[in-house]
Amino acid sequence: MKQARKRRKPEQIVKAIAEGEAMLAAGKSLAEVNF
Repeated sequence: MKQARKRRKPEQIVKAIAEGEAMLAAGKSLAEVNF
């Protein structure tokens, strides 16, 4: 996984993680969440 490193505020990280968790809970594959 090559990505440009972006600085994020803590609340943005929390939101991103929450969205990822929600997608996983909805039954999406890990590949869909990551890309």
